[in-house]
Amino acid sequence: MMDGTDRLIRMVYESALEPESWSDTAAAIGDHLGAGPIHLMLSSLETGRDYVSLLARGNPDFATEYLADYAPIDFRVPRVMAHQPGVYIDERSYVSREEARVSPIHQEYLLRQEIYNISGANLSHDGCIGWFGVSTLGPSHDFDARQRRFLELLSRHVFTAIKLTRRHLDLGLAGDLARQSLDMLNAAVAIIANNRVLDGNAAFGELLKERFLLLSNGALSCADPAQAESLTRFIARRVTSGEGGSLVLRHHAKGVTYLLQCQDLFSRIPGQRRHDGHRTVTILELGFAADPGIDEVMDFGRAYEISRAEAEVLQAVLSSRPLGAIAEARGVRLDTVQKQLKSAMRKTELNSQKKIFQAFERYRLMRHRPAVQSRRAAQD
Repeated sequence: MMDGTDRLIRMVYESALEPESWSDTAAAIGDHLGAGPIHLMLSSLETGRDYVSLLARGNPDFATEYLADYAPIDFRVPRVMAHQPGVYIDERSYVSREEARVSPIHQEYLLRQEIYNISGANLSHDGCIGWFGVSTLGPSHDFDARQRRFLELLSRHVFTAIKLTRRHLDLGLAGDLARQSLDMLNAAVAIIANNRVLDGNAAFGELLKERFLLLSNGALSCADPAQAESLTRFIARRVTSGEGGSLVLRHHAKGVTYLLQCQDLFSRIPGQRRHDGHRTVTILELGFAADPGIDEVMDFGRAYEISRAEAEVLQAVLSSRPLGAIAEARGVRLDTVQKQLKSAMRKTELNSQKKIFQAFERYRLMRHRPAVQSRRAAQD
């Protein structure tokens, strides 16, 4: 009866890429063994997401009743999780006859579900709790030595396949979230790994048509050689370090500024760790001149009650002009200009010139985004 082992193992791994087929695979395992219900589940302890949750050859409402009425009193859970994942175990090795005789789980719930003499494997790993459980057909039935050897072999494959299922579903969800959320921002987004672009949304495709940003042997590049070098270094650092960050590129011919932001693709899913260098590069068209005017800086500082003299100093900083030049133009001492800069930084609670640049870029992005979107709509 064990001749179908290879076929079932193949079905297990096929289910990793097609999670909706796990129910058919579990039923096939039960048919092969002559077993009762087959329980398979994997759920994230951090997000509550169910990757797989099914009871084949049994009551489809099994999980609902268990979670509501019995999970809080199930003394078996920590005992199962103490076993190495993927290793076949018989429940009778960690639940005594006396415990089973007085347990409401065994005497009420499992009996009503026609679940007997459970064996299987712990599937818990990396913040997820999981279980692969097999029931005999009746209370007096048991698996023979050959069936147990089959379950020992199969349990290891089920554990490997369930981890692949989780990875497959997370990759799909992360990609969907990246595209959907960034499309709502009317932003271009590319998904990269190992410095190569794997995918991009429609806005990214349109951006490539303009030929300012390019794909060079699969890597994101720029038509401007100097900025291409900066872009290559920017992406390489983010892929290897796992850190986020931003970069400004200027399309001088069009008079357009692009803000590029790099983020961990899996940071969009709570509890997910960085995986194989997959990153998103978001590209926003800011659409304004590089150097700000005094009226724009005054508007930026209005909420902080920045004076005009202080705004002029901030304007010099944001335009990368030396403070000595503004002191000379005003006919005042350099330390006077420096004091005005310190006063502006104190009012805005920005304690470095880098933070001034970052805060001003955010202000510009929020203030000009509607105009950028309207211009794009008109172009379409």
